[in-house]
Amino acid sequence: MKRRVVGHRPPAWHVPWKGDAAEVAPLTQKSVEILIGKLASDEELRERFRRNRREALRAARQEGLELTPLEIEALAATEAEAFDRMAGALDPRLRKASLKATRPKVAGKAGEGA
Repeated sequence: MKRRVVGHRPPAWHVPWKGDAAEVAPLTQKSVEILIGKLASDEELRERFRRNRREALRAARQEGLELTPLEIEALAATEAEAFDRMAGALDPRLRKASLKATRPKVAGKAGEGA
């Protein structure tokens, strides 16, 4: 049985589920979900996020994703490796391939061996 507290007031940060706030919340939540999906599937975006989180988030906003200041703070505070782990769990066919050329790994230093 759920108890009801008489005179209980929600904290100031609490967003009501009715009215204008409810109309805005789904839009930004969808943007967060889209961005998390992109971070998990797009290697180049993950690299940009790893190098400069705030700049990567600013670019996402400029591309049309609606993010609140609170969502930006939360995403910026997320460890970049979390998205790498998510990417590793995805089937490779769901990941966006990077078109950037990578340097081949060198087996040994010049002058070694022969």
